[in-house]
Amino acid sequence: MIKSITLGQFKKHEHFKQEINEKIVLIHGNNACGKTSILEAISMFTPGSGIFSCDMEDIPTFTTSACEVIIDSTYCKLAFSYIRETNKKEFRANETNKRQLELPEYIRIYGLTPYLAFAFWKDSSIRRKHIDRLMAQNDMLYATLATKYAKAMKERNKLIELGQFNDYWRKIYDSVLI
Repeated sequence: MIKSITLGQFKKHEHFKQEINEKIVLIHGNNACGKTSILEAISMFTPGSGIFSCDMEDIPTFTTSACEVIIDSTYCKLAFSYIRETNKKEFRANETNKRQLELPEYIRIYGLTPYLAFAFWKDSSIRRKHIDRLMAQNDMLYATLATKYAKAMKERNKLIELGQFNDYWRKIYDSVLI
């Protein structure tokens, strides 16, 4: 269970700290006050690039070039930081550097936003991305295979777009994608 969250220079929040004493938390406020920024900060600890696949360049704010998110949970302290100049993301669990894919060993975060609930039924790519994210938190091999599949699909679609996709490429990609 998350006990507190701290944001520094993260989107709408120059400095934000909230202690959490309940199992269920409702985040409410006026439009553009930073509610989604809090959810996005928490989602940085899940495989991928956050709930909205945000551009990391846009996250550090308030004329700084770095940001940090800290989550204290029942079992550990997690930290995420990003430095714009080096384009470097860093994850830590109990002050030890970790890869993002290792974080589900410490905390698993599942979320459903109103936007995602709506888009889930309307857009198959959003639905697929959400299912992949849920699966990746429980199975590291799935995360690796999903990444390879997405890369192969992107390459295949580029060949189709360029008019270069033929039987030779079809055989190669069928073995990877099926």
